[in-house]
Amino acid sequence: MFKLQSIKYTDPSGYDPLDSAWEKAFCNEHFGGMDGCTITDDDRRDRLFSVIFSGSGTGGSWTAGDWAFYQDQKEKLWKGTLSWLFDVPMGLDRFLSHLDRLASHYNPGEEAAFVKAVGNVWGGIPFGPSITSAIQVRRGPALPFLHEGDDNWIGALNDDGQPAHHYAGLFYAGFFFGADHAAAANWLRDGPISDNNPPDLHLGYVAGLQGDLLWGRFLSVSQVSTAARYALDARLTTWPESPSRGIIYSTGRSLMADVKPSNAQSYERLSSSDLSVAGYYHSFLGLYFSRTRRVSTGTITGDIGYTTAAGKDRMSK
Repeated sequence: MFKLQSIKYTDPSGYDPLDSAWEKAFCNEHFGGMDGCTITDDDRRDRLFSVIFSGSGTGGSWTAGDWAFYQDQKEKLWKGTLSWLFDVPMGLDRFLSHLDRLASHYNPGEEAAFVKAVGNVWGGIPFGPSITSAIQVRRGPALPFLHEGDDNWIGALNDDGQPAHHYAGLFYAGFFFGADHAAAANWLRDGPISDNNPPDLHLGYVAGLQGDLLWGRFLSVSQVSTAARYALDARLTTWPESPSRGIIYSTGRSLMADVKPSNAQSYERLSSSDLSVAGYYHSFLGLYFSRTRRVSTGTITGDIGYTTAAGKDRMSK
């Protein structure tokens, strides 16, 4: 059955674009109600594409013509062999603009839904429980991922011309499993015992750490694209020499001087004896990952590492 996505329901800034309100609007338009309505993962991916790319209608909304063009050219649009009519050129700027548009639909408390959308669109990670989904992509993407190109990405972080794909996968892993576990998986997949892929290793360490920072609420959803640009943009001249760039965690300080924890929890300093530190070091980047013992109150641990109450049950989402 040929279906156009819902063009009457335009979600404003805030609220998961795949939430129950969208589901209800979709079912009402295509099935006349919730009875007998079936929403597939492909429908959800179409919805996310329409959130990421502006349409030709008022305020960037999608028209029936936009949907017809998308349905006819979907494969080429996802592969990047055909450009969307209302978008910036391929490369880092396009990826970050899309990340921003997606982020604008999520409120505090919807971080897990946002990361799953990022993982699905750019990482080819199926929707579902994070552990199950991660197992499905252990040998590579399980779904076609959105190709964004590599213009203006730092060359040392670019292996195959589609670095956004690797960033998304390790960002997902860092959020749901922690930067230390993401780094370990990254090393096992792309380190010297496998294919020894330094660009993917470098990028994976950065992405995993940024995912962990989002999970710990040291970044908000709206700050992710800024953190990514600060770490990935070849036009910035502070990488990799300056630790202020934020991807070099030799001291474990804040990602950027102007990034503060986005939650309202109280923080306390832990002594070194309270910490369980696991370090993963790569000489090229000088990245140092510190994992601290999860405690009942959110905590900044100074120059050692980070811990937060948000980590009570990250993998169950």
